[in-house]
Amino acid sequence: MEIFVYRFFVIANAIGSVYTLVLLFPPTKSMLGLITVALDLIITMLLTSSISATLAIAYIGKKGNSHAGWLPICNETPKFCNHVSGALLAGCVGVILHMILLLQSIHSVLNPLLL
Repeated sequence: MEIFVYRFFVIANAIGSVYTLVLLFPPTKSMLGLITVALDLIITMLLTSSISATLAIAYIGKKGNSHAGWLPICNETPKFCNHVSGALLAGCVGVILHMILLLQSIHSVLNPLLL
């Protein structure tokens, strides 16, 4: 189960990174700018959902779940848990940066429409 969540996390971050590099500066004077803002919002939701799912599984891996009978595994595999923690920290920073780019994209596309 949890290996699928980590795959989702990696694939979502790869999609978000490639998309951000391709459309770093959105076109502002055309309808393509509005489509770019919509796609930016979708990518931001994808990144946020991947972080949320991975955080949930990482929390269960660290603390366990006594109701389901799942024991914590971070005591047995600290190196793996440290790698996951580092990846989650980098992913959270990436989501914050992507949200800043989303706000910049919204401002650059919608501001000419408001004037």
